[in-house]
Amino acid sequence: MPRHKHVVATDLPDLDRKDIEGNGKGPWLRANLTALILSMSPGDLFPSERVLAERYGVARMTVSREMASLANSGLLERVPGRGTFVRRPSGMVETLSSFTDLRTWYHATARIISVRTVRPTRHERATLGLGPEEDVVALHRVRLTEGRPMAVERVKLPARRFPGLNRRGLEGRSLYGVLASEYDTHAYSAEQTITVSRLDARDAELLEVEEGSPAMRIDRITHDNLGAVMDMSTALCHPDRYSVQIHIGLG
Repeated sequence: MPRHKHVVATDLPDLDRKDIEGNGKGPWLRANLTALILSMSPGDLFPSERVLAERYGVARMTVSREMASLANSGLLERVPGRGTFVRRPSGMVETLSSFTDLRTWYHATARIISVRTVRPTRHERATLGLGPEEDVVALHRVRLTEGRPMAVERVKLPARRFPGLNRRGLEGRSLYGVLASEYDTHAYSAEQTITVSRLDARDAELLEVEEGSPAMRIDRITHDNLGAVMDMSTALCHPDRYSVQIHIGLG
């Protein structure tokens, strides 16, 4: 009989409401439940609606609705008579925890350098599945924790899918929160490649380190819950302020 991680009320995340996009308790609760899922492993038993309702001070109907949405997105599985379990994304046998870094960045802020609509490179066009005349939204920002630079991030998104996405709409808000609340697009899985890179003068200045310093480079392609590529990004991470945890499923 498999043993499941037991989550107690004191283990549950409690994100600051002012950092969550959207009105009402739903988006805030969904962000907390998503953060909890990201801290668990596939097959772990998820807390009951009653426990979650009491912990977050919301109606069970609100909890039920948000859990149903997460189940429809493939992040949870409800088993009658047994409970609700964290799901392994279908088709992924060896899983680099796609949102390990996002778990940390839930509590991070961002300083936007620029948001522009530009012509994609040939590689970006192929990766994002763009037509010959389609543009991309290019987001350049610095991720901060406790006011200190954590990573320089460059994100490319299909402009056709996210019309009107601009600096003003992203200022002080999380990218994935905006995509979820305003474009009904939810990040579901990601493929990451991690290498080591040397920082050029510009990125070194943004990270407040010496030019030529080594940095962890994370290239990520993110898919929505329908399997479509929703963005591609490159993050150059501060050598002393970032770590990655890897979970590998064997079978």
